[in-house]
Amino acid sequence: MTQAALARATQLQSNTPRLKGFEAVTDAAHYAGKGVVPIIYGPSGDGFHGDNECVEIDSLVETTKVIAATVLDMCGVKS
Repeated sequence: MTQAALARATQLQSNTPRLKGFEAVTDAAHYAGKGVVPIIYGPSGDGFHGDNECVEIDSLVETTKVIAATVLDMCGVKS
């Protein structure tokens, strides 16, 4: 799934996607604990977990397209 999402992000995003690991606490830990490798992917923004947290609308639209296309690819839907 990571490679499928990265391929779609490369195709659909205006910025070059970055693949990186980091330590954080998210709901993804519950999946990882069951052997499912999670990916954390989302729009660009500012003020992460702050009073003025926001996302960039263009980035939100791109992210939505990447996630939708990745789901269709993973489900075997052909255009």
